[in-house]
Amino acid sequence: MVTIRSADANGESKVQTIKVDVEEEKESSNNDNDNDDDNDNKDNSDDNDNSANETSDSDNNNNNEEKEKDR
Repeated sequence: MVTIRSADANGESKVQTIKVDVEEEKESSNNDNDNDDDNDNKDNSDDNDNSANETSDSDNNNNNEEKEKDR
């Protein structure tokens, strides 16, 4: 059961109760944990990609400065 409390435009409070059916599967919860591990690995690879991009950005900035000096 979920209870939602809110107020209408006149400031009168309203309460709604909704019945929610939840099915539990032990196998799916184990799979969720495995997916969390996969996501952690993906996050680490993303961090590595970002550091590579930062290096290339700084290289680009250095190249731009050299071009300005030549002018």
